Amino acid sequence: MKMLINKIKSLFKSSKNAEKTKNAEEIESRDIHLTDERFVLFLRRQRERITFGVPLKKEDSNCSGNKYTYCSWGACSGDLETWPDLEDHLFPIKEIEIFEGDIGFDKDGGPKGKIIKQVSSKYRLENQFCPFDKKNFKTPEEKQMGSMGCFYRCKAFSREGLTKEEALRLYDIRIKEFSIT
Repeated sequence: MKMLINKIKSLFKSSKNAEKTKNAEEIESRDIHLTDERFVLFLRRQRERITFGVPLKKEDSNCSGNKYTYCSWGACSGDLETWPDLEDHLFPIKEIEIFEGDIGFDKDGGPKGKIIKQVSSKYRLENQFCPFDKKNFKTPEEKQMGSMGCFYRCKAFSREGLTKEEALRLYDIRIKEFSIT
């Protein structure tokens, strides 16, 4: 009887290990990069959102342990409206609570923020850089910025800033570049 129990345990263990291996293989085989077609779809969608009035919001977090850069008009946007298709997501949709301005209070008297849905898009290939990325520009100074993070190369975060017209023009350039190749 004891041998039978040990045999069943052994089979159960190997079954679980096989399942874990299968899941790991599925995760490894899943493509974590956007295709050029999906990137062009993003460019067109984001251009349309800017055209129809999505406001420019940007933030360069300096919070230790939670460093991120966000630009509502850029490729770094984690807005669900920017990346609505699950096939473009690297991770599941995450609900987060943000506190802006007059935050209000919940029924227990604690602060109440706004719940937003945030996504992480798949990684972009080297040729799929954001329209606001200065590595797209041609001056020697801007070319040297290629090894820095996108915050330092981002037109939206630059001193001269970014207008809606300039943003649309830069999106048009990137869309045209992909239709040529």
